[in-house]
Amino acid sequence: MSPTLRNILATVVGLLLGSLLNMQIITYSDTIVALPLGVDPLKLTPEVLASLPLKNFSPIFLAHALGTLLAAFIACKLAISRRYRITIIVGAFFLLGGILASIMIQPPLWYIVFDLLLAYFPFAFFGKKLAGQTPWF
Repeated sequence: MSPTLRNILATVVGLLLGSLLNMQIITYSDTIVALPLGVDPLKLTPEVLASLPLKNFSPIFLAHALGTLLAAFIACKLAISRRYRITIIVGAFFLLGGILASIMIQPPLWYIVFDLLLAYFPFAFFGKKLAGQTPWF
């Protein structure tokens, strides 16, 4: 297999697995940290989101951060070369998802800034660092 094809496949596999982890954590976030009584998870308006305590945002941040971390780790472990470029691609992919989610969901501004600055590129580079220089195969 050519190194370019392998790097592309590594990136795609990393993105898929990282996205899966992200979705699973978000799906079960209300069982990790329960919403306050009377809050309907299907009717979270910007006003309701602004009134939620900090603890309700922590599973969502962890989903974004850990999904990005896993995606970068897997992609860098499977890739043959160009791990820095792959890390940038993974971080940018998840950052774009975070921006789009922020536009659609409209969480409080402090959370948008916190999430966009700390969940994506820092955790992508941490995943690259954890992966090291030696590929799995």
